[in-house]
Amino acid sequence: MKIKKVLVTVFLSLSVFITVFIVIRNNYYRDDNLNSVIEADSIFITEGAANTQETIINTEAVSLSNNPLPEDELQTFFGSGELGNEDGRALDTQFALPSGLCFDNDGYLIVFDTFNSGVKRISNLESQTILGLNVVTDEFGFAAPAYLDGPRLDALFGRPYDGVYSANGDLFIVDSVNHAIRLLRDGHVYTFVGGTQGSTDGKYGSAKFDFPSVIAIDKDGNLYVADTMNHTIRKVDPDGNVTTIAGRPGTSGHTDGEGRSARFNEPSGIAVDDNGVIYVADTGNHLIRKIENGRVTTIAGVFEPIPDDEDYALGGYEDGPAESAQFSFPQGLYFTNDVLFIADTGNHMIRALTPSGNVITVAGNGEPGDADGPPDEAMLNKPTGVAHSNGKLYIADSLNNKIKVISVDTGNEVFR
Repeated sequence: MKIKKVLVTVFLSLSVFITVFIVIRNNYYRDDNLNSVIEADSIFITEGAANTQETIINTEAVSLSNNPLPEDELQTFFGSGELGNEDGRALDTQFALPSGLCFDNDGYLIVFDTFNSGVKRISNLESQTILGLNVVTDEFGFAAPAYLDGPRLDALFGRPYDGVYSANGDLFIVDSVNHAIRLLRDGHVYTFVGGTQGSTDGKYGSAKFDFPSVIAIDKDGNLYVADTMNHTIRKVDPDGNVTTIAGRPGTSGHTDGEGRSARFNEPSGIAVDDNGVIYVADTGNHLIRKIENGRVTTIAGVFEPIPDDEDYALGGYEDGPAESAQFSFPQGLYFTNDVLFIADTGNHMIRALTPSGNVITVAGNGEPGDADGPPDEAMLNKPTGVAHSNGKLYIADSLNNKIKVISVDTGNEVFR
């Protein structure tokens, strides 16, 4: 298998990526009773609220003090910066390359702590590991990928990259290394769909994925998954039926078009708006795409020809009109109040696409580093996930092992 470089932007080095992602999983388990459990307890979701609509976050969970955040200042919200797996108070908490963010239905921030193979919840000014407690470490000190369905405290994960809550409180987790979408319901973890590498559409465990990365949910409870190494976008309905809605499995490209005639290159960001429009960070092409009424169009970014002997086009940096803006390996997306926030991972920045069609920089000076402060002076290091609530944008600052936060007013004219 040829190792693609874009996923490495999230991680420390190609050698680490190969070691922990392309593994022989000696502890590979699964729950063979999944389908009977799911069939007996069908998932009916009538209303969703994921990385699309505004979530009212629990202020007790996120307020570091009685004082509001300084206007236009990027701050460290949680994380000591030290690579590790300790829970605790804000600046004592340790992460290992966190990737995705979402909010639960009580408004608490959920962090997908990818290389700890776990999920943390931030509440009452402390972090708590809610999934992935039972882990062993590999020779690099990371939690070793594993696969076990069962009670929440016993379940094991490969590399949980992202997730989303349904309106009824189910948590869907993208378990990238295990090529699965896992489900936490009533304290028990199931494999909802997937679990085997491949590209087959189907129901529950008959469907196959290839290193899926991120997920979104619409108001009807349909899930949308960026199936990264298949170069496709998949839809999972509430009954567990998986269909490929855009892109062709195993074929990369950058072509716009209807459904499966369109092409992507390792999509690694996704969001859905209230009208069902799907936004995709086409990571390997440095583009932002949308899927509306089944048709894929490019809405921001410039595609440059792929150099000889390379897998990817050249990225860049340019604010301004969407059609001339440039990105570098964009990943996490969050849509709110007609503004699309973008984790521009390769540029170490957070960008935004405004409803007027302009791309602006929200935070980051373009150099990798770890510095709080004014947005044009602050430094990030491979930010991968974003989530917005109550006028604050939360950022998974992956290689800094931190969660950062900045106040943003999407009603301000700069975002219009």
